[in-house]
This record gives sequence, C-alpha cells and structure tokens, in this order.
Amino acid sequence: MKFEISNQVLPVIPFDEKPIIAQLDEQLKKYEIMVFQEDDMKSVRATLKELNDGIKAIGSFRLDSKKQFLVPIDEFDAKCKAIEKRLIEVKGPIQQIKEDYEAKRTEDKRIEVQVLIDEMIESSDLDEVFATKVEFKKDYLKVSMKIEDVEKDLIVEMEKLSFAQEMLTMKREIIEMTVFKVNQTIVGKLSPESFYPLLDVMSKEELVENIKTAGINQLNAEDEAARLLRVVEESKVIEEVKPVVIESVGGSVVNESFMDNHITSLPNTGSNAGDEIFVDLYEIEATEYQFNILELYMEDQNMKFTRKE
Repeated sequence: MKFEISNQVLPVIPFDEKPIIAQLDEQLKKYEIMVFQEDDMKSVRATLKELNDGIKAIGSFRLDSKKQFLVPIDEFDAKCKAIEKRLIEVKGPIQQIKEDYEAKRTEDKRIEVQVLIDEMIESSDLDEVFATKVEFKKDYLKVSMKIEDVEKDLIVEMEKLSFAQEMLTMKREIIEMTVFKVNQTIVGKLSPESFYPLLDVMSKEELVENIKTAGINQLNAEDEAARLLRVVEESKVIEEVKPVVIESVGGSVVNESFMDNHITSLPNTGSNAGDEIFVDLYEIEATEYQFNILELYMEDQNMKFTRKE
C-alpha cells in the first residue's frame, strides 16, 4: 500500500543569532579585563549574578520558543497517528485469520509428527527407557520442514539411541558376568544391581575393575571375620549352666546349678552299703541341654533313673 503525499516544506525557525552574539561579545569585554582582590568578594558576587542572569534569560527564551514551535509538530504527529489507527482497525480481523490458520496448521503438523514418531518407535528395537528419549524438536513444526525431512532426522536420532542402548546392555552383561565370577571366590554375594548406577559414568574397563575391587574388599572382610571368630572360640573355656528348676510332685521346689566341663569331678555322694534307698517321682521343667547335664550328674552319682516320654 502506497500513499501520494504532497511535498512537505519543513518549517524554518526564524532566528538570527548573529546580532545577539555581536552584542554579547561587546558586553563581555569588560569582564575579560576585570581584576578582583581577595577581599573584594562583593564585586565577585555581583559579577557572577550578572552572568547568571544572562544565562537564565537565553535559557528561558529557548524553552519558550521551543514550545511554540512544537505546536504544529504535535498536530502533525496526531494526524499521522489517526491514519495509522484506521489501518490497524482494518488489519485486526485479517491478522486473526492468519493466526487461526497458523495455529491449526501447527496442531495438524504436531499430530502428524507424533504419529510418525510413535510408528518409528514401535518398529524399532528401543526399550521403554530409550523410547522416551526420542525428542520432538520445535523445528519439526516449521512450514519449511516437510514430513520427509522430519523422518530423516528421526532416523539419525534413533540410530544414535539404539547404539547407546546396545552399549548399555553390553555393559550390564559385563557387570553380571564379572559379579558372577567374583561371587565364586567369596561367601557373601555381590549384587549386580548395586553396580547399575555406574553404567552411565564408567567405561567397561572401569566397571570390571570396580567390581573386582569390591570382591577383594569383601574377601578381606570375610577373612577378618573368620579370624575374629576363631579367637572368640579359642577363648571360651567354661560356660556357665543356667539354673534348673526341679519341682516335686508333692509341691517342694529345689534349684540346682551344674558345671558341664567338670561334671565328673563332683564328689560322689552315692549310696553306701546299708544306706536306705528311696524312690521318689519328680516332674522337671528344663531345656534339653539342662536335662543332659542332669543325667550326667545322676549317672556320676550312681543314681538309678528312668526318663519317661
């Protein structure tokens, strides 16, 4: 759209500064030859006041004149803005049509590209984790990028993801195989899953070395535990026997304690010739270990007994 505008004559501000400068130069001569004494501050102040008055006068003249000259400029500006407004009013509905069309085109393209991505993932060997890494790029929605170009770009990206997935699978298999071998040499078993977080941060060689180091540490810990266990076993000499409660049928109760490591050294208080023999019935509550100690004691004392189930 073009407009034919008549030639505009720019306004010229009628101002001739030369006479004023000539008058000013003549008046300023007296200030150039002035000499002031240190104690003559009154004259200094008066002179400065005259000069400041001159500065204020020309400043006021400039601002007042500028306001007058800007009036036609402001009127010109307002007229141009009115013309722009009429154009904007006509443009609005047309602009909305364009935006609606672009929104629909973008949404249709987004659906088309997403369907393409889903189909390509379905036909690929990508697992669920790597499938989520397929990127929907903003450039895919551009008018200049055809669906064929989108497909080519996706092929390249998915090949990269497929290779990364193969490398990850291989490293996971290396972990499982190395852990299996190491576990043959130790009692406590290493877990392959505990090394999976290292898949993305370590090379194959670093993973193998890390697992072997963990196995060596586990083996050293087991050797130390076995050594400490032997020390404890060798230091056990006497084990105290817990009290056994012997309850007679008649209601009397007797508490006895025994030492199993020296049970045969207890004094023999068995029957002598001519001693009267008594037969009594007891109901005893004790552990299997305590029953064994009790039987040893009674055998050592030549006491006859029978154990009824």
